[in-house]
Amino acid sequence: AEATYKLWLAENSIENLFLQQLGETNLHVRFLTNQLTKSYVDEEDFKLAKEILRRKAIVGLLSEKEESFNRFAKQSGWTPKRGRDLECQKRRLQWDWSLRHPHEVEVLEGNRLWNLISGQNSYDMRLYEYAQFIFEEQAQLRQ
Repeated sequence: AEATYKLWLAENSIENLFLQQLGETNLHVRFLTNQLTKSYVDEEDFKLAKEILRRKAIVGLLSEKEESFNRFAKQSGWTPKRGRDLECQKRRLQWDWSLRHPHEVEVLEGNRLWNLISGQNSYDMRLYEYAQFIFEEQAQLRQ
């Protein structure tokens, strides 16, 4: 088992975790602004996270894995040179979350669970929308 695996988390429902305030809240805003221990984030933290994302990140999206991978490879100067490199690239583009756990209730946009999680992560939700904008903006820069 992975070092981060916690049985009590795997056996608990996502809904219960968020109802008990044990779910992550705005982790990406916290991470970008180095506010991991702050009890809450605010609009100023969100604005700073947006600025950091805009200035310092190459944005990749899971919904655009191949394009994201190509951007990361180009930025880092990596080009596949052998069959092994190409196989590695192919595996990364087709990967799945091997440690995900099935849950009784699916998180679908608009359902009760979605609303619970997104409500406790409103700044991250807004940051994701901004990241999608940056992803498109960065595509224009490559042309």
